Amino acid sequence: AHAGRGNALAALGRHDEALEAYDMAAGIDPEYAGAHAGRGNALAALGRHDEAQVARDTAMRLARSRSRS
Repeated sequence: AHAGRGNALAALGRHDEALEAYDMAAGIDPEYAGAHAGRGNALAALGRHDEAQVARDTAMRLARSRSRS
């Protein structure tokens, strides 16, 4: 639910709030790649590119490990 809220907020350009929602989603399920991908996109939109890259790398790692399971 938090990731969905993040997606909706991001679509509205409310990236600070979207980031908070993605953080909540990642806190509930740290293995959910979608939350980390959303965090990466929100961080990039906020100009926080180094943090965005870390979040996107985490999302990719989680997605790859899940596809191997």
